[in-house]
Amino acid sequence: MSTILVVCTGNVCRSPLAEAILRGHPGLDGLIVQSAGTGAIPDHSMCEHASAMTGRGGAPGAHRAQVLTAELVDDSDLILVAAYGHRAAVAQLRPMARQKTFTLKEASAFIRSVVAAGVPSPQGGPGAVEKAVGSIVRQMNDMRGAGKLVAPKPSFAIFPRRHSDFTAHAEIADGHWGNERAHRKTLEEVALASQAIGSSLAGLLGVPH
Repeated sequence: MSTILVVCTGNVCRSPLAEAILRGHPGLDGLIVQSAGTGAIPDHSMCEHASAMTGRGGAPGAHRAQVLTAELVDDSDLILVAAYGHRAAVAQLRPMARQKTFTLKEASAFIRSVVAAGVPSPQGGPGAVEKAVGSIVRQMNDMRGAGKLVAPKPSFAIFPRRHSDFTAHAEIADGHWGNERAHRKTLEEVALASQAIGSSLAGLLGVPH
């Protein structure tokens, strides 16, 4: 069975919200979805604001934070992270895991491109879903290598910036400790990206959604 791992820092806000959305998405029942944090304090519950967006009415639920480990990385077929710093943390544990690790926003864009390419759905049989997920991840990594995800540049800027200055467009900032507006913006970005990934992935796996 294929596993998706979502990673942020504390594993109480961004990653558990993405985990809950993907886990509850129609058509992804056959996938294992879990989350972890690079700096998590074990057993902490989910942020109430994040929990409210999962449909549980603000109750933190049964989620308990866990620390990112090499074993979790090894057991995952697709790793989704909030920011590039989390991808670096994954790579420190397992350098080759960079090929299967994407920010939530990267994955949202790449997986929609895979859908647009008209990739055939798995035909069933033992290991069909695992093979399909592996194929999707390889295509996403190829797109990244080919520079398919390009940061948008403003049409006008008094002080033009280098392309590298726009890398943050693919990250979801940590608004957990910010004001209410920043916190809400963070959670909305997580939800939007996770829902897009869930819908596209369900479609590629040939399951109605």
